[in-house]
Amino acid sequence: MSIWLPPILDVDYDVVMIENYLDINFSRPRVARYLMTIVVLSVLSQHPSLLLGQTRELGHDVNKLNIRHHTAHYELAGTVSQEKLLEYGRCLEFIHAAYEKGFGDLLDQPSTDAQRRSSKKGVPPQEVDTHDTSLFRVVILGSQQDYSEFTRAYFGQFAEHTAGMFVPSVELLLILDDGHAEQTYQVLFHEAFHQFVHRYLPAAPVWLNEGLATHFGTASATGKGLVFDRQNTSYFNIVSNVAQAKKLISLDKLVLMNRAEFYCQQRLPGLPYSQRTLAYAQAYSLTAYLVNVPRERDLLQKYIRAIALTTSPREVVQSTKTLLSKRVLDRIAPHWLAYVQQGH
Repeated sequence: MSIWLPPILDVDYDVVMIENYLDINFSRPRVARYLMTIVVLSVLSQHPSLLLGQTRELGHDVNKLNIRHHTAHYELAGTVSQEKLLEYGRCLEFIHAAYEKGFGDLLDQPSTDAQRRSSKKGVPPQEVDTHDTSLFRVVILGSQQDYSEFTRAYFGQFAEHTAGMFVPSVELLLILDDGHAEQTYQVLFHEAFHQFVHRYLPAAPVWLNEGLATHFGTASATGKGLVFDRQNTSYFNIVSNVAQAKKLISLDKLVLMNRAEFYCQQRLPGLPYSQRTLAYAQAYSLTAYLVNVPRERDLLQKYIRAIALTTSPREVVQSTKTLLSKRVLDRIAPHWLAYVQQGH
């Protein structure tokens, strides 16, 4: 008898900001689905052989997507209206321009005139008429039923408690438009960053990947572009509270965490948070500080340029130890905490 299980290990499942809800308020109605995701990830991580074969199906079918809209960097399919699809494409180009501000000199040269125009002042580019395999693929599903049917076909029952996902094996971004625009765009911008960084910074350490994705997820779409007018204050509050208890993860440990350590769901002694929740909170607040404080931004960009030169996790660790040494992070720590205190 064949067993059909979804390729959960190849899917980035932080899409609905699990960390915003776990360990904080268990009365929230969405918590049950987040917990289910974690249970599934935990079980399947012990049995990776059960996952073989399923991404080949998706990899074959993804090439058959009915693409309804192209932009300079994205091709979009889905079941939302054409008007909505065009709006998502417009906002994706805006967020792509925001990604480029920190990664521009690492990107491949744009392959079309439209792509070159898209990088100017965040203005959405003209549509691209021809298919380009370098474009990021995005599927927007306009109802819970559509989303459930799609995910059930490729990921079985295990994806039904999510609101979106990035599938690295086929570089596909899948998003549920459930009618709550703010949450949908938060998921879209967060997960689109994972899609972006997967291509240009494949060995990105988890703290940087999740911290920057959460930062970009705070952007708000407007008629003229994106604004970063809100911060994830729940994370700032967590860092502030844990700092008072003197139980923060040291920054030199945080920046060297592997995925197992970063996503660990073990409850921290004497705290109402898991290690994952605290790691997310510190990674987000640290990257927000590095991005928004001019004197630190150069350090962040220098670090990104260094780790972009390799796909070796070992070399990334070495670059991290060199550029983000304990001495450097000890200097940053009090200024970062002051920034958090002002923000929360």
